[in-house]
Amino acid sequence: MSKRYTLERNRLTEALREREDRYNSLVDSIDEGYCVIEMRIEPGRPLDYRFLEVNRAFEQQSTLVDAQGKWMRELRPDHEEHWFEIYRDVALTGQPIRFEHCGRALNGRCFSLYAFRIGAPDQRQVAVLFSDITERKRVEQALAESEQRLRLFIEYAPAALAMFDRDMRYLSVSRRWAKDYGPGDRDLVGLPAYEVHEVPERWKEVHRRGLAGEVLGAEEERYERPDGSVRWVRWEIRPWYDFSGDIGGIIIFIEDITERKQIEEQLQTLNEELGRRIEERTRELQEAQSQYIHAEKLSAVGRLSASIAHEFNNPLQGVMAILKGLKKNLRLEEEDRELLDVALSETDRMKNLIRNLQEFNRPSSGKKMPMDVHASINTLLLLCKSDFKRRRIVTVLNYAGQLTRIMAIPDQMKQVFLNLLNNAADAIQTDGVITVRTWQENNRVAVAIQDTGTGIAPEQMGLIFQPFYTTKPEVQGTGLGLSVCEGIVRSHRGEIRVESEPGKGSTFTVLLPVDEGSMEAESIERTSPERSGT
Repeated sequence: MSKRYTLERNRLTEALREREDRYNSLVDSIDEGYCVIEMRIEPGRPLDYRFLEVNRAFEQQSTLVDAQGKWMRELRPDHEEHWFEIYRDVALTGQPIRFEHCGRALNGRCFSLYAFRIGAPDQRQVAVLFSDITERKRVEQALAESEQRLRLFIEYAPAALAMFDRDMRYLSVSRRWAKDYGPGDRDLVGLPAYEVHEVPERWKEVHRRGLAGEVLGAEEERYERPDGSVRWVRWEIRPWYDFSGDIGGIIIFIEDITERKQIEEQLQTLNEELGRRIEERTRELQEAQSQYIHAEKLSAVGRLSASIAHEFNNPLQGVMAILKGLKKNLRLEEEDRELLDVALSETDRMKNLIRNLQEFNRPSSGKKMPMDVHASINTLLLLCKSDFKRRRIVTVLNYAGQLTRIMAIPDQMKQVFLNLLNNAADAIQTDGVITVRTWQENNRVAVAIQDTGTGIAPEQMGLIFQPFYTTKPEVQGTGLGLSVCEGIVRSHRGEIRVESEPGKGSTFTVLLPVDEGSMEAESIERTSPERSGT
């Protein structure tokens, strides 16, 4: 019996030791500080407590060294009295207590403490579990400061700003919002927006979309404020998210852009005024366009005509004189005489060409005189013949049988017709047809120049007569051609009509009045329509 008792006692002792070891390992492994204290409560003596157990975290986190088995007043004589009273109340009443504490005695650190009685009441033992919450307190303080800064930012933001929860209750508003959109001096925080304001269904739908996660805004619209004044605003709606990542509500931002709109309206007025001034300046340019006529003419054929006239005229006269002398003085075979006649005919044609070039390059006299439209066009076609032949452009002449002379400044009207012929050739580039038709409408002579080129887009039709505007793919000349032509025609009391279809070509028709004094003048008979392969 004694042996069995001994074995059982040893087994229980070993089990108790194992449990104690596990307990100590568990207590030492936790991150929280842990200690067990025994209260001394004796009449006539100050309250005190002794450390029965301390774990490793207690030794690391507290400022006490080798505390186990020692009395607190021995370790720290200046220990605050209220701590003795707190632990005494726990030991006597058995009521646990939980609180947080920060202080200089803790080296500025903060702890969360939980104290509770263990064992029998007469043992007056208290277990204390405490955690270092210094970092948590720092984060909480930082969050509080951030929240305060955010609240101040929202409150004093220059724009109207309001924050709502998912039920559209006000969480925070700026002073500007309260002034412009709030009901007087009433505090909006905590109030449902739909009860404070009459919110149209359109805006409720926008709010629902914002609460669903959409970012909406950058729109501008008119807004009538509660005081009746109308303002222009730009608004944005963005969702805000809580710490769990869920949408907590929306933020509405409203910027008053009335001043900007007023400036835009002023700019629009200034632009319209500028447009009127441009039109006036354009008219002035058209009135002064005679200064550009000669320059435009020189850009077309000036250098060529001057070069041909000065360099070839005199040698050509010598060649003609020699050929005429040979024809007069030599006895030639019939075949040779025919060849000589051909040579004289060609040199005579060259002489006429040079004379036409010289006449065209001569500065304008500015005086109107009777003008043969057909003869002028034929002269210009002679100038264009080489260029048209190089581009493989065919000219078709469909002249009226009889056409009254017009009273015009010849070189200016030639400039108009030459410019229209060149534009037609540029529109064709290569392989096309230019048709020139003439007819008479009552007291006006009409000249139509039609091409089979690229045509003019409808949106460009109203611009082609503006100065410096061109539809050519590469800018050639000054861009004044059609503007100058229109000015010349209008100065002759005529008009230019344009018909065009993209991809099919254009027709420019010049209508010029017949001078009343020349209505009974001699009519000019023309040959039947011809097709020229120039």
